[in-house]
Amino acid sequence: WAQLRKCAEDFGVELLGDMPIYVSGDSVEMWKYGKSLFETDENGRQTQKAGVPPDAFSADGQLWGNPVYRWDEMKKNGYRWWKERIRKALALFDAVRIDHFRGFDRYFSIPQNAQTAREGEWKNGPKEALFEDMKNLPIVAEDLGVIDEGVLRLMKNVGYPGMRVLEFAFDGNADNTNKPSNSPENSVAYTGTHDNDTLLGSLQVASDVSTELFQLIDTVIEVRLFRSYDGVEGRHEVDFQHPSHKAWTIRLV
Repeated sequence: WAQLRKCAEDFGVELLGDMPIYVSGDSVEMWKYGKSLFETDENGRQTQKAGVPPDAFSADGQLWGNPVYRWDEMKKNGYRWWKERIRKALALFDAVRIDHFRGFDRYFSIPQNAQTAREGEWKNGPKEALFEDMKNLPIVAEDLGVIDEGVLRLMKNVGYPGMRVLEFAFDGNADNTNKPSNSPENSVAYTGTHDNDTLLGSLQVASDVSTELFQLIDTVIEVRLFRSYDGVEGRHEVDFQHPSHKAWTIRLV
């Protein structure tokens, strides 16, 4: 890995890592730390699981199943495990995107025996306390989906840029902040995510994408990410990733 990073650096290429906010239920962290970090019983079995509440896309919400953190316990040692995790990631990459960043403000906790996410509830996360000595680091806060004022306040206070996705800009709302012309300067612009069509596919079906694409290239946002497969045919022809279906059916060589 060190050799690869050095090679990338020699060519002026920076590496952006990707960190999920949650770990797996059978991860080494669960086995090693158990109740000291996660919501478990005395035998190390989960009592709560992560997910998101019902919304326009899912009447029952989403059951992710990951163990949720015991933020009250983590606070006692200054959130040491999380800070070490972030520092390690930044030692491996030039910058890191943290998935589901909103979970640091408030997270959705669901009883382990629940059949749907309808039974969950919002609980407070660590908020700014976790990032007191970690502000303005090269971290991208994934802030997609329904984001409230608490999340926006947290991101502003810690200085991390959010994401703006070009293919989310075409909902008819002139004030949509995914439109490059409306995007905050402290943002990282993406053409799309792993759940979107390719850029070429979008251009084939939405005429206003081309206008916004040129604005994206000329925007005040300093960091703009194009996916490696944006130049191939659309999802109807090429399916790199589709939620809850087989992914990566095509390799890039």
